[in-house]
Amino acid sequence: MLVAKSDEAHWRIARQFENRTIQKTYVALCHGVPQLQADVIDMPIGKDKFVREKQAVRKVESGGKPAITLYQVQETFPPIDAQFFQNSEHASDKKLPAPKTGFSFLKLSPKTGRTHQLRVHMSANGFPMVGDTMYGGREIHAADAAGPFSFDRQALHAAEITFVHPATLNTITLQAPLPPGPPTPHQLHPIAIFKVARATRPVVAVLRDLAGTPAEPQEAIALFQANRIAPPPHFTVDTPLTDVPSMLGRLMS
Repeated sequence: MLVAKSDEAHWRIARQFENRTIQKTYVALCHGVPQLQADVIDMPIGKDKFVREKQAVRKVESGGKPAITLYQVQETFPPIDAQFFQNSEHASDKKLPAPKTGFSFLKLSPKTGRTHQLRVHMSANGFPMVGDTMYGGREIHAADAAGPFSFDRQALHAAEITFVHPATLNTITLQAPLPPGPPTPHQLHPIAIFKVARATRPVVAVLRDLAGTPAEPQEAIALFQANRIAPPPHFTVDTPLTDVPSMLGRLMS
């Protein structure tokens, strides 16, 4: 959020928004994995015909306004058990199709600033954001040995903004770190992928670290505990660290 402290600063900043010279970058976790690693979504957006609070992809002649989003896939993740998903209770949300399997962590750069643009564009392409039930995403609720875990908000984060300072005319880039969350390998992931789906990825992440770092088995166990995940059943304090690479290979196969 940019706040102007004078009228002059306000109109100078507003002019940059109007001319679309301000660069904004978001990160999001979406259901499904896009076929392309990066692409431009050019789809006009307007008010939804049936739900007043929503926006939708609309033809320009039907009230849509030009909207452009660039996405880049940063990382992908395996599916989780559908039992961890919670459907929305709103009648209009229930009509939306079930999201695709797997997850993708995306960098999103809007070139226009339409209401709900990123959410609408990703949903329209079949990749709604986790937790965004209005546009087809699902909340995640589960529990594991570390306790209950819930993610019931949109997995969308404003990560960076670049603009020209209205007084000094210097180019300024501000970055916002991901918000505090569960102690997972990636703080934005709402998920079960690392914490509650019994998936192997958290184990793989720890083993990958161990494979390149000399350590005693007791230190390895401590590392698993620090990540609040259970080590593989065959990994004990007596496991030779020389076995880690082969264990890693088995888990990732």
